[in-house]
Amino acid sequence: MDDHEALIQIVHISDLHFQAENESYQGACERTSLRAWGDHFERIGWPKWAAWCKDARENIGSGEPEFIDEFERSLDKLMTPVWKDKTWLVQTGDLTAMGGHVSVREMNKRLGSICTSRNVRMFSMYGNHDAWPRAFPAMAALARPFIVWRSLSTHDQLTWLRESGCFHDTYPVNPAFVTAKDERTHLLELHLVDTITNHPILNTFGFGLTGTFGDYARGRPGVQLKQLVKRLDEPSGGRCVSVIACHHPVHDNCPEVNRYQMRLLDAQVVADSLAGTTHAREGHPTIVLCGHYHACHPLSVSSTGCRRFLAMRPWRSAPDRGRLRRTT
Repeated sequence: MDDHEALIQIVHISDLHFQAENESYQGACERTSLRAWGDHFERIGWPKWAAWCKDARENIGSGEPEFIDEFERSLDKLMTPVWKDKTWLVQTGDLTAMGGHVSVREMNKRLGSICTSRNVRMFSMYGNHDAWPRAFPAMAALARPFIVWRSLSTHDQLTWLRESGCFHDTYPVNPAFVTAKDERTHLLELHLVDTITNHPILNTFGFGLTGTFGDYARGRPGVQLKQLVKRLDEPSGGRCVSVIACHHPVHDNCPEVNRYQMRLLDAQVVADSLAGTTHAREGHPTIVLCGHYHACHPLSVSSTGCRRFLAMRPWRSAPDRGRLRRTT
C-alpha cells in the first residue's frame, strides 16, 4: 500500500450558523419569541414542541467570531507540513444562522480569503438556514407572503454562489461536479447536490428535497438527482471514487433528531437511485458529505433510505481499500 500516493485532501465543514454583529438584533428578537413559545408549550403539557423551540433557539444563536480564527489555525495544521498538494474545502450549508445578507457576504469573504491565501479551492453550498429571510420563514410568510417567496427564490447567497465561479451556470437545477485525477487516471469526482426547498413551512422545520430550490427548479422536483444518476451511469473512465456533497443526510439513523422533521423527504429515492447506477454496480465507492444534524453518525444497514444502497457495496480487497483511503 505504500506505493500509492494521495491524490487530494478534502476538508469538510458545515453548519457554522454565523450571524454578523449588525444583524444580531433580529436574531435576539427571534430567540426571545422562541423562549416565550417554549415556556407556553411547557405549561400546557406539549413537551415535544417545547423541546423544538429550545433547539431552534440554540440554532439561531449568534456565531462567535473567534471560531473562524480557530478554523484557520486548524486548516494550517492539516496543510503544513503534512500536506503540500491539492486541497478542496467543501462547505455544505447553513453558513449563516438566519440568512442575513451581511452575514452571507462577511462569511464568504472571510472563507474566500483564507482559501485564496492557501491555494485552496472552495465549494460553498446552500443550507436551509441560509434560505431564511432573516426570520423564521413560516412566521414571516404569514406577514409578508409575496416578499418571502421572492426572497427565497432570489436570495443574496444564491446570487453569490452563481457569480463566484464555484458552479456552472445551470446550478442549482443541475448538480455541479468537478474532477481530480493523477497521471494514472485514478479519478475522483465531487458532486454538489442542492436539497433546499423554498417552501416556508418545510424550510422552517428543516425538511429537504432534491432539486426544488428557487425559480430555477420550481415544478421540476428531482431534476438534480436525475442528472447525478445520469453522470454515474456513464462509463467510469478510470473513476474510482465519487463524493456527493449535500446539506441534508441521506440516512435517518441519528438518534437525536426527530425522524418526522429535519430530514430529506426523498431520501429513499436518492438511496435507491444511487444504488442502481453503473458506478455502484461496478463496486466503486461513494462518499457522502453532509451536515444539518449537527452530529456525526455513520451509515448503518438498519438506516432507512440506505439499506439497498449499502447492500450493493461489495467489499474491496485490502490493497484497494488502502489505496482508496490514501486517495481520499
